[in-house]
Amino acid sequence: MQRSSTNKRRFINILLLFVVLLFSWLIYEQIAKEQRGTENVYSEKVGDLMRSITIQLPDQPEIMMEASGADWLMTQPVQAKVSTKSLQQLTTLLSEPIQAEYSSEGKTLSEFGLDNSAIRVRFNGVEYALGKLNPINHYRYVLLDQRILLVNEVVYELLGRGIAGFIEE
Repeated sequence: MQRSSTNKRRFINILLLFVVLLFSWLIYEQIAKEQRGTENVYSEKVGDLMRSITIQLPDQPEIMMEASGADWLMTQPVQAKVSTKSLQQLTTLLSEPIQAEYSSEGKTLSEFGLDNSAIRVRFNGVEYALGKLNPINHYRYVLLDQRILLVNEVVYELLGRGIAGFIEE
């Protein structure tokens, strides 16, 4: 009789130890996640210093902008000074937090608007394709390095203006 109660206590103690370890691990993971913060759209490949930005709108000429000292100049399709305000708004895309992420492998990109109909923006050669809005949560699909990201971006309307949205007035 005494032997079975000892075994029961040992089993309960092991079970409680397991539960404590599990909760400790979950708390550790939560703290580590909070310290990391949310991942954003910025890619390390862009680098610390922005030198060039290229925008490709479907069925329109490519817009090329380059840094020239403290100013930015549009070099294609026209030569003009770039609006600082528009440039600042455009670069906010890089700091947008990622709400969800999926691998693009095996996915039909046209379903997300990430095929040839996507607006493509390259920061220092790193390409971001902006597709459709998700109809449920209204986040935009963005393709980066074979990953489909969902972000709450505010640059699509600016990009849709084309050249006129970037020329200094």
